[in-house]
Order: sequence, then structure tokens, then C-alpha cells
Amino acid sequence: MVIVNPGNPCGNVYTYEHLAKVAETARKLGIFVITDEVYAHLTSGVKKFVPMGVFGSVVPVLTMGVFGWCLGGGLDGL
Repeated sequence: MVIVNPGNPCGNVYTYEHLAKVAETARKLGIFVITDEVYAHLTSGVKKFVPMGVFGSVVPVLTMGVFGWCLGGGLDGL
């Protein structure tokens, strides 16, 4: 299962309860969870960002959290 948290481009953040249900569902199905958390550092608002890794004891989790290269990141003209 693949999830993006926080979402891009709106920055929607899943709640702890929602992620717990995702982890439990993946465990029941015998699959692991891949999460794209590249924008974790850009969250704001009432909902607190919860990394999927906190559920690593429930289900195997692979987290992608490496910042991507972009034109705004100093690679203009490449």
C-alpha cells in the first residue's frame, strides 16, 4: 500500500487514528506500507504530522523522506 502524507499540493495530514487503521488493514492483508513523507517539514495547522514509522511494530513500513531536487532547489537550468 502506498500513501502520501502530508499530501501534495494541499498539505493534508492524516490523523494518528487514520494511520493506525491503515497499519492494521495492511497487517490483516499481509502487505507492507510505503509512505512518501517528503513534505513532512512543511506541515502547519491544527493537525500534527505523524510519521507512519511509529506503526513499524504493527506492519513493515518503508518511508521515503528524501527531499527531491527541483528548480527551486538550486538546480536551475539543468
